[in-house]
Amino acid sequence: ALAAGCAACPDWVKPNAAEAAQLTGRPFGKRSDILSGAKAILALGPRRALVSLGRRGAALAVEDVVCLAEPPAVTEASAVGAGDALLAGALWAWGEGMTPREVVGWAVASGTAAAMQKGTVMPPLARIRQVYGQVQVISFQGLVA
Repeated sequence: ALAAGCAACPDWVKPNAAEAAQLTGRPFGKRSDILSGAKAILALGPRRALVSLGRRGAALAVEDVVCLAEPPAVTEASAVGAGDALLAGALWAWGEGMTPREVVGWAVASGTAAAMQKGTVMPPLARIRQVYGQVQVISFQGLVA
């Protein structure tokens, strides 16, 4: 289903690492795997691919750029809803016209802040901003899938 969705050329897809590996037939373990795998997803049709990496953060591929964002070390209360918060943070930042680096940074900050609290309610913006200041983002340009 994800492959068919990619072929429809959506603006966004947000697979987790296991889904991305199944979709592309590539591993998503090492940094180099994540970079090439995220680019390979774009080759299937979507304009942007946000790959959730769980506790390792996320990768965002857009055109010829892949950005990796790593969260700070935190105490996890519940991962339930963290992926939804990750996507919500990315879409908010994208809607605000932010760069891919900022988009993936806000995505990881949102998902991390969500994992720091119990329940599935979106964390307060103040908490997300605090986490955002601690997210490490690295950008890679000109990568080939």
